[in-house]
Amino acid sequence: MNRDCCQHPSAERLNNSWSSFATWCATANNHNGVEKQKSLFAAAKREVDWFSLASVLFLLTFSPFIVYYFIMSCDQYHCSLTDPIIDVLMGNSHLSDIWNKTPSLSWKAANIYIFWVTFQLSCKEREVDWFSLASVLFLLTFSPFIVYYFIMSCDQYHCSLTDPIIDVLMGNSHLSDIWNKTPSLSWKAANIYIFWVTFQVMLYILVPDFCHKFLPGYVGGVQEGALTPAGTVNKYEINGLQAWIITHALWFANAHYFHWFSPTIIFDNWIPLLWCANILGYAASTFAMIKSYFFPSNPNDCKFTGNLFYDYMMGIEFNPRIGKWFDFKLFFNGRPGIVAWTLINLSYAAKQQELYGQVTNSMILVNVLQGIYVLDFFWNEAWYLKTIDICHDHFGWYLGWGDCVWLPYLYTLQGLYLVYHPVQLSTANAVGILLLGLVGYYIFRMTNHQKDLFRRTDGHCKIWGKKPEYIECSYTSLDGTKYYSKLMISGFWGVARHFNYTGDLMGSLAYCLTCGFGHILPYFYIIYMTILLTHRCIRDEHRCSSKYGKEWKRYTAAVPYRLIPGVF
Repeated sequence: MNRDCCQHPSAERLNNSWSSFATWCATANNHNGVEKQKSLFAAAKREVDWFSLASVLFLLTFSPFIVYYFIMSCDQYHCSLTDPIIDVLMGNSHLSDIWNKTPSLSWKAANIYIFWVTFQLSCKEREVDWFSLASVLFLLTFSPFIVYYFIMSCDQYHCSLTDPIIDVLMGNSHLSDIWNKTPSLSWKAANIYIFWVTFQVMLYILVPDFCHKFLPGYVGGVQEGALTPAGTVNKYEINGLQAWIITHALWFANAHYFHWFSPTIIFDNWIPLLWCANILGYAASTFAMIKSYFFPSNPNDCKFTGNLFYDYMMGIEFNPRIGKWFDFKLFFNGRPGIVAWTLINLSYAAKQQELYGQVTNSMILVNVLQGIYVLDFFWNEAWYLKTIDICHDHFGWYLGWGDCVWLPYLYTLQGLYLVYHPVQLSTANAVGILLLGLVGYYIFRMTNHQKDLFRRTDGHCKIWGKKPEYIECSYTSLDGTKYYSKLMISGFWGVARHFNYTGDLMGSLAYCLTCGFGHILPYFYIIYMTILLTHRCIRDEHRCSSKYGKEWKRYTAAVPYRLIPGVF
């Protein structure tokens, strides 16, 4: 679905009486001067005769009681309309007795009604199809439980995904037993998380980047993002690599010199920290939605579908900001989740050392391969400004909660699994997994490098030793400005349309293979990434097809495969 900007919810057609009243109000507002307003109101009053006024007062007063009487008659008198009257007249009952027997307002009923009204409001627009709405509701409802289930399985069932289900079905345990064994939110975890997020916010907005001044090839400092749908170009302070270096330098300084806290502090508070991460994820998403209605950073880059659930999940504002530099998307995409990724793995390694007296080669591989990925992300943070997350996704629950909870908890499952199951790989297996991860990273990095080089030089470069071939395309933004693009069909981009995703999947598989084949849990990552990146392929191509039209068909004819040449 294309997300055209600033398309506010269209009003539904209302009934005639309300439309007439609304029209009357609009007419009244168009008259200037107090006297004209008074004349209009006076005229309106004279149009109502006494009989009509009496009828209105009667309906306003007695209609609720009429409805109540019918429902009460069924509830207390088996639907007899005469028995209540006879009961009262005969003195067998009093009005107060009837009222006292009537069920009062309950929180359950209020919640049901609020949900019903909210759901109907969310469904009034047809811009979001039913399948999309069902998917959104499923993710909003079950994603937090999926994360909890994975982490709980490791904490209580040694990373078995089936044992909890079998335990409950066989009657050996109840859901309440599992929940009662789960560590709750603690002040220690809350303080850790508050300090962590505050520290990352400070590094993001208060410490200008200096790495680009002495690291050759690194692009940092103030950089421009891509053109937004409304034609705006935002500026960003690129300092993620600097934040990562400072954070990890302090981590190692603490572990070897200061000893302020144990290196296992993350693992030891992992589930209590989960509740903190959920609070931040929901708070950021909810705040972003409220902000989009009342004080958006750029109203022209907002997208309202009219579906409350869809807007909450996928976001309304394109680039919500506080002040000049605090950009929600850039911060939550990179910090606190991705900076924490390598710290979490280091905490797992420290726990493995504490429990078994050694760190296995599988744990080292996980730390090295995922560390390369994280460092690559921050080294190329300026390039990240041109990716789909920044260029096309709006900021909602999908990014806010996902980056706070889903990413740090499910992307690090391999390290968590190895704490409970310390796999020691053979040399041959370790080397093979390392090569798979490095080759995947090379394909991922070089594919993105070729696109970035082609874009920066406007095609005046060499790819694989020769001038790149491309297809020229054009599109028009919402403000009517026409833009031109070039779609490269050389190098890795001539092998498949998303060959960078292929390399990414190779690396993802390498992470999972470090854990052996004892359980399915550590393989969640490759399964999830395959689904995610395949969906991104299709979503991105749908957007490009709508954007470029026939020129996109020429491109797909030149590069027929998406991920795997000859297969898909």
